[in-house]
Amino acid sequence: MTTISIAEKPARPRLWRTFGFDRTAPVVIAVATFSAMHCPQPLLPMLQQAFALEKTTVSLVTTATLLPLGLAPLFYGLLLRSFPAHRLLVWGSGLLMTSTLAVSLAPTFPLLLALRVVQGLLAPAVLTSLMTLAGAALQERQASGMLCEHSIGRAMAVYVAATIFGGFFGRFLAGAVASWWGWRWGLGAVSLLTVAAWAMALGMPRSRGGGFARLELSALAEVLRTPGFLPFFCFIFLEFFIFTALLNLLPFRIVEIGAGSSPLRVAALYVGYLIGILISLAAPWTVLRLGGEARTVLLGAVVLLWCIPLFLPTTYAMTFVAVLVLCIGMFQVHSVLPGWLNELGCGQRSVVNGLYLSFYYVGGAAGSALPAMLYRHSTWEWTMAALGVLQLAALALCLGAGRRIG
Repeated sequence: MTTISIAEKPARPRLWRTFGFDRTAPVVIAVATFSAMHCPQPLLPMLQQAFALEKTTVSLVTTATLLPLGLAPLFYGLLLRSFPAHRLLVWGSGLLMTSTLAVSLAPTFPLLLALRVVQGLLAPAVLTSLMTLAGAALQERQASGMLCEHSIGRAMAVYVAATIFGGFFGRFLAGAVASWWGWRWGLGAVSLLTVAAWAMALGMPRSRGGGFARLELSALAEVLRTPGFLPFFCFIFLEFFIFTALLNLLPFRIVEIGAGSSPLRVAALYVGYLIGILISLAAPWTVLRLGGEARTVLLGAVVLLWCIPLFLPTTYAMTFVAVLVLCIGMFQVHSVLPGWLNELGCGQRSVVNGLYLSFYYVGGAAGSALPAMLYRHSTWEWTMAALGVLQLAALALCLGAGRRIG
């Protein structure tokens, strides 16, 4: 991941601390950003009908945002090295607010798709600058004795929980509002969250410059040559491919099995997403109980394999259970693997993070597009069979990489 080196100065400290912005602002901004990224997902059938599209075409609404997210961690340093973190956060969140509102007003599908690409380019800028500013503020307060030594770890746990909640809340809010007033109002409701995020960004403390460090190709090659790292990167590519594929096809599946086409009913299925908060917060305990990170990640991969057959029954209740199990497996993997790889590659943390996120989001982008093509030209059963084969491959990668690292 790109890194920023900054020095903090106390701008407007009374306003900042009186209203508790140092605690609430990062949470609000993270929730709003992830809500904006994921909110169209339960509305895909409505968008398909509104613009008279095929499943494969309307699924690009998700791809358009995830693909830039996959490329940004490696290339943002080349484009934004001279931007101070605070300025990037304010401009990034302001433009994200504008583009999110514009998506809800887009008169044509190509324009809507282009705006989704813009959102995908802006989201990593917002999140990277947010992490930099919030982390610097926490370190400063910790150094002054205002916080205990474990406060940064707890703050990171809260941040992860906020991103997971944002992924759920954006989908649920858009689906609930769209059920009553249509998809434009659903997306418009989510844009109000980005307005709040921009207002919070304006209140964040300013920084004295700071730039993105460029990642050298030699460092990328060094990490990829480290035993076990490339297989684990390919593993997370496949896991998020499968995860995104299932969640992206879910709205169409609900319509197909006759469980209703209401966006609210589709959005309610994403409630299982919230289990990720508990999984992430319990990750240290799980690693301790299972005897290490390798076993914990492997358990998540096994759960993901088990969940695929659960998507075959044609009932709404079983689909709800399948989504819940899917989220348990995915967040079991995602809450442990990046931190573990960071520890193993401690000399190249920013490179490890950048590669992990790139494989992760590019996998998601591919998963949002390719399985939709298979589903269009075959059946749900064949699509699930293909995803099951991919999950077996992911399981093999996880076993092999775990042995090489262990």
